[in-house]
Amino acid sequence: MDRIRLLAEDLDAHRKTRLSTHSQLTLTLLYNVLEKLRTGAVLTAAERDIHEAGQVTILHELHQRLDEAVAAAYGWPADLTAPEIITRVVALNAERRAEEQAGMVRWLRPEFQAPDETRRVQVQTTMDVEPDIAAAATPWPRGEAAQYVAVRAALAGAAATPADLARRFKGAPGRKMREMAETLVALGQARAAGSGRYVA
Repeated sequence: MDRIRLLAEDLDAHRKTRLSTHSQLTLTLLYNVLEKLRTGAVLTAAERDIHEAGQVTILHELHQRLDEAVAAAYGWPADLTAPEIITRVVALNAERRAEEQAGMVRWLRPEFQAPDETRRVQVQTTMDVEPDIAAAATPWPRGEAAQYVAVRAALAGAAATPADLARRFKGAPGRKMREMAETLVALGQARAAGSGRYVA
């Protein structure tokens, strides 16, 4: 999350600097030229002037880096198309809506959004997964989004280590579980519970 914040600050600073240095520039002009760059269209002479004064190529690079960081925070590939992103966001929104209907609200900044919210601290002991439980493990979902949903749901029941998580899913890549748990923590979907365990 810090990387996203820093990249967003760099992007904002770049735009403000270009606009303050060149009074003829506006955000609309900058982004119209940026859109033409993205589509590969040929710039007019006036647009080339905007491109140079606004350093639109740098603006483009900053947006790409920010997009990649946001995709990584969600655990998504960086090269998703706009329709694919929309599909994933809609699915995530449906998941959040179901959680809120069940009484779970994931405040982004609870100290400001819900200062009176009562918070429950879960204390869990380390869970030993018996062989018969491992044998009845849930099949590992195919899609990456479904995999994160499954891991998040597993952590909602009890604290678990990455190894515990790997045993709960048949065919799950054990080496990826820590990375997925850390991504969920970064997204505010889980938290570290101590002793290498995570809980949602």
